[in-house]
Amino acid sequence: MNYLLLQLRKITKIAYKYRGLARIAEGIRKYYSHYQKNILVDDFDNSLAFYCALDEHMGSQIFWKGFYSGDQLNLLDRILNPDMIFLDVGANHGEFTVFAAKRLTEGHVIAFEPVSIFFEKLERNVKQNGFNNVTLINQGLGDSDTHITIYSRDERFEDGTKNEGLHSIYITKSCSRAFETIKIICLDDFIKSHQIPKVDVIKLDIEGAELAALRGAKETITRFRPIILIEVNEETCQAAGYPPRALLDYLSEIGYRFDLIIRNGITRSIIPDELDKFQNIICLPQIKSI
Repeated sequence: MNYLLLQLRKITKIAYKYRGLARIAEGIRKYYSHYQKNILVDDFDNSLAFYCALDEHMGSQIFWKGFYSGDQLNLLDRILNPDMIFLDVGANHGEFTVFAAKRLTEGHVIAFEPVSIFFEKLERNVKQNGFNNVTLINQGLGDSDTHITIYSRDERFEDGTKNEGLHSIYITKSCSRAFETIKIICLDDFIKSHQIPKVDVIKLDIEGAELAALRGAKETITRFRPIILIEVNEETCQAAGYPPRALLDYLSEIGYRFDLIIRNGITRSIIPDELDKFQNIICLPQIKSI
């Protein structure tokens, strides 16, 4: 069965590139959305191994389409230099982690994932590729050291898949089942205690906890001026008790400007007043450009 699915996958990866054929490919992906099996692919980012669960939203898209966060990864590919240090905050299964590790041949990836079952999947994907330039941290980031309950969403998407990237420490109508207790730390404390010499790029996607993580990283951000890729989601921000523009306002006060990430990693300038309900933003120190 795996062999047949892998052969079919070769077709869908091409089909997704064409508008008319993409509908057919999407229909195939939805058809297999209840197929509860992990399948190892060996061509993620052309040459990487990655375990994909066909009934999980991100894994399903990586399997059938070739990627999940394609626009952000295209941009990241232009940003990363071999000697950089990249922080993947909210690493989940490791799409960004292994993508960056492949490029940072003289650098390092530090991946933070507090949810135990996702951490195990992250660890498996890193080990499958034999990376020795990745440090995995089974903790989350915030503005204080604490233990806190994280909640999960049980319902599936309209395409039939479940999304394992939506666990949050904030309760909403659709995210209310207590899942487990996780450990939260401040990035500033971690950087100092582990004597990390620099931070070049941070990817931040933690379902509403972004503002707390930024506050706990203020010294690190002020000192190293990293490029920051951040998800800004009105629903998760409101669940956490702040408006989406608070993220940009906070970074603006310490000298950052913002670009909206659009198709294929192309960017355009954006200001807080232009935020939509959901977007991915690249935050740049005023002195840097891409």
